[in-house]
Amino acid sequence: MTAAAAAVSAAAAARAAAAVACAFDPVPRCTSLFRDFCFTTNILDSGRFKRLLADPEHGGILWNVFENYASSPESFHLSAAGRHMLNTPNAGGNSIWSEVISYEIFATAFRAKLLHTETEIEYAMDGKITDYSMMIDDRNIGVSVTRLIDFRDLDYAKYNPALTATEVRRLLHKKMYGVIASSKLVLKRHRWEKQILHVLTTSRSAAREVFAQYWQLPQPLLANTVVVVTECNRASWLFVK
Repeated sequence: MTAAAAAVSAAAAARAAAAVACAFDPVPRCTSLFRDFCFTTNILDSGRFKRLLADPEHGGILWNVFENYASSPESFHLSAAGRHMLNTPNAGGNSIWSEVISYEIFATAFRAKLLHTETEIEYAMDGKITDYSMMIDDRNIGVSVTRLIDFRDLDYAKYNPALTATEVRRLLHKKMYGVIASSKLVLKRHRWEKQILHVLTTSRSAAREVFAQYWQLPQPLLANTVVVVTECNRASWLFVK
């Protein structure tokens, strides 16, 4: 590694450490209690989220906590839009509940309104796609959802290795690239102003690692995407459904 590259790497590491400290070190929290879950966020981020959505040029990363009270996904009281998502065929995979709960979080905590589900969004050609689109403060926002699982949090440690920084960085790189690609392909009538990458994690330690690795990504990948990291507690079903 050249001296210049080493200096860039050291600067990125320092920036990552500062970002993690700012997000997770003891600061005032804002907690809201809803029917099926408790939602907690860093009070310093309470207005920053909507400011980031309104910023056409810059992205950012935020953290919050979803404390689940529902014993199973079937017992979760869904909104009409959430039920529509659940009952609408998606493009494949087994992550429909993570997409539905992602929407319910934004709908309940930020008064989002569903616009289009995964298969309702139209594109110019085949390629990367987005999970759903929603309206917040009269802005069309695309949302891509991914789950980051540390199997130690789900009592599967003896079957799976521990989550590594390399795996987290690889996942973020892949998903951030997909966000940019789908934004380029979406048809004008369904085009969003901004896109959110919603990362659902199994623990605080996994969430901290997302923050640390976010700042190691190449700047072009960060683009104007808002990364929302949600630490999901008492919700193991969210990661296996």
